[in-house]
Amino acid sequence: MSESYEGPESRSAKRIPCQLRAIAYAKGKPLTCTITDISVLGCRLRLPSSESAAYLQQSILVDVVDCELLVYGDVVWRRNRDVGVRFDLKRKVHSSKAAIRSKRGAV
Repeated sequence: MSESYEGPESRSAKRIPCQLRAIAYAKGKPLTCTITDISVLGCRLRLPSSESAAYLQQSILVDVVDCELLVYGDVVWRRNRDVGVRFDLKRKVHSSKAAIRSKRGAV
């Protein structure tokens, strides 16, 4: 995993700025965060502190609260309280409330 920020020149998909409420699940613990940009391949999470960003493990589950969407991803970079997540496109994305409730904490 890279610890440094990857610049826009290394992007393979256009990122869209946003402010979406989310919960990242790491080690079974929910961490409230905000998705500050998103693409078809991943997103940037902004966590409350750099300590909480450092707590996230490699594989995480992201509950996009504002969209009722649950997606698996891998942390690919960290910078202060921002974390880059690449979506795991091989794992199923869940969009129903029942599926989301059953998967929370299952990382």
